[in-house]
Amino acid sequence: MNFTNKNIPILHRPSRRIKRVALSVEANRMDRRKHATVSTSNLSSLCPIPLVSSFSQNPTQNCRNVGISATTQVVTIQDARFTKPFQRFPIKTRVPVNIGAFNVRTLMQSGQQAALALTLNSLNLDICCLSETRIQDSSRVIDLKVPSQTTCYKLRTSGDVQAAAAGQAGVGIVLSSAAESALLNWIPVNSRLCAIRIASGVGVSVRRSTKRSLFVISAYAPTNCSSDTIKDEFYDSLRNLLNLSRSSDIVILTGDFNAQVGLLGENEQTLGGRYGIDSPRSDNGERLLQLCGEYNLFLSSTSFRNKPRRYCTWYSPATSTWSQIDHIAISYRWRGCIQGCRSYWSTYVDTDHALVFCRFSLQFDGEKVNNHSRLATVNFNNSNVKESYQKELTLRLASINRTDVTELWEQISNSMTAASRLACGQRPKKCNKH
Repeated sequence: MNFTNKNIPILHRPSRRIKRVALSVEANRMDRRKHATVSTSNLSSLCPIPLVSSFSQNPTQNCRNVGISATTQVVTIQDARFTKPFQRFPIKTRVPVNIGAFNVRTLMQSGQQAALALTLNSLNLDICCLSETRIQDSSRVIDLKVPSQTTCYKLRTSGDVQAAAAGQAGVGIVLSSAAESALLNWIPVNSRLCAIRIASGVGVSVRRSTKRSLFVISAYAPTNCSSDTIKDEFYDSLRNLLNLSRSSDIVILTGDFNAQVGLLGENEQTLGGRYGIDSPRSDNGERLLQLCGEYNLFLSSTSFRNKPRRYCTWYSPATSTWSQIDHIAISYRWRGCIQGCRSYWSTYVDTDHALVFCRFSLQFDGEKVNNHSRLATVNFNNSNVKESYQKELTLRLASINRTDVTELWEQISNSMTAASRLACGQRPKKCNKH
């Protein structure tokens, strides 16, 4: 695994000259220039697709609407399809797409949004799933931009009334301009779950015109010390959200799961790799592995050999221990599309979590080679080939011992196959035309 690419800058530790005061000044400039936040009236000009609130139930909207009940657990999807012209597809075969998962602790603090934009630009991220944003408004799009750079990112957040009153949780997804142009659906669920669907230019098969999509879920699980009722509610909502994915979608599940899975055993090879931090498995870890087994997901964060520091995603100041609680999982069929996964600690954001980075490149296996050799039966039109076949078959049948009917038939079949191979030979393999 090599992360040194000419097109991807290597993230170094931020300079000590960049302090909170400088970030606050940039944030104030963004507020004055209306870069950090947008009003509801200007939302249609900034967002290429019509957005709906998490409590909207208008089927006339030209997009997929999400209805959430008062308990924020049951997600109902209306089948209003959304189509739009795409300028470019960020997901193409063998074109890398950088995906990240980051617990930012808060985006309400002055300078955090500017620091997040600097971090995303330094790592050249296309999709980044955020946790603990503490922004609960799911009906608007926030521009993340720093005056010193030209790249602009779009942030969408999800929340609910209870989390907004407490000022906790909050999840969101940040998209680059390339990923924003291919956005199909935005699905806000509650303060712990949200999802997006991004189109690609890759078809399901040659005979079908359906295109594959990337179904990305941003999750923020309750802590391990939470009650079982809260954990059950979260994983039930997560299962309902996973059920919304199509059979042709490539599912990617990211976020802060507060789950320590430790090192996986030999009977758990289909759930993840054999690398990671050797720590005791927590209850959230058991729940996460059970979910991966149910929906055929693979933990890519445990499938690459890295330094121990690059596995850790959270540092506990109380116990002074390093833990791996942020994960990235992908559909088991597409696990080979993840080319690398590691964590970055040197970021501009003021948080005690590391950013989990993975590189996704859509790849397909080559054409299956048929190793079964076929006989050149056309040669039997030659009289010499027929005579040699009959002589060889007569010699082989004479040495057969007639003991059992099953064994007798196997010996006859093997004799006919061996005689035909010696007489007529094998058919030459066809060369593929490119």
